[in-house]
Amino acid sequence: MWAGSIALGIGLIGGTVMSRNLLRRVEQVNRTSERVMAGNLSDRIPLHGTSDEFDQLAANLNRMLDQIERLMTAMREVTDDVAHDLRTPLSRLRTRLECALVGPSGTDPSGADPPPDGASQGEAIRAAIDEADRLLATFNALLSIAELEARTRHDQTTPLDLAEVARSAAELYEPVAEEKGFTLTVTAEAGVRMRGDWHLLSQALANLLDNALKYAGGGQIELRVFPSNGQAILEVADQGPGIPEADRQSVLDRFVRLELSRTTPGNGLGLSLVRAIARRHDGSVTLEDNRPGLRVRLSFTRLTA
Repeated sequence: MWAGSIALGIGLIGGTVMSRNLLRRVEQVNRTSERVMAGNLSDRIPLHGTSDEFDQLAANLNRMLDQIERLMTAMREVTDDVAHDLRTPLSRLRTRLECALVGPSGTDPSGADPPPDGASQGEAIRAAIDEADRLLATFNALLSIAELEARTRHDQTTPLDLAEVARSAAELYEPVAEEKGFTLTVTAEAGVRMRGDWHLLSQALANLLDNALKYAGGGQIELRVFPSNGQAILEVADQGPGIPEADRQSVLDRFVRLELSRTTPGNGLGLSLVRAIARRHDGSVTLEDNRPGLRVRLSFTRLTA
């Protein structure tokens, strides 16, 4: 009886301690959830270092909160960027339409100035259409980036040879490059295969070639395809001014343009779309110094069979 009583007492005390410990840890999860729902997205559930089921649950919930915080931060940044960077083209579009409304002579009731000498309604309308096309291109690029990052887009992924993708893009851009004084060369090893979407990879390569033609100023543009450490590498290198090392990460973000005057056509989404396409293929983008110029490297998992 004494042994049974002692065992029962120890069991009751142990059960009470364990239940209080479990309730305390559940309460920590509840309090953290309440603070997150109140808007504190940076709060996390504390870990006890015991590696038990509660610690594993807390670690999974913390990773989920990290992802939610990243998505919310990205959404706020996109909203701010859209509001800031699309205000100017929308203002230009409105001005073009006002000029078309006024016509070559007369005064608009809103007080807008008449168009400059020699301008016509047709020219003003065409300019407005061009501005609208640029805005549509910006929104389409934003939509593509969002779909790729959210993985809601159904891609046609098949085994493909990167050399064929590079040569196809080179054939398309070679006349434009020659017209602008560039020499476009392709150095591609055969058999560098990966699983991917031909259209998306061609779009990424087209964006990189467009950037080289816009900013390099002349010289040689080189496309390279080769294997390295089990990866399939696609590179575009130019001999332009390049990008300072301090800015090589920021230029991959949306609407970032290093050209302060912004006189060159573009919306600052080209490299962001390239990064989104690379991530969609579980790859990465690296910007390097080409001495002189810029070297953009896309790295993907290589198919060996």
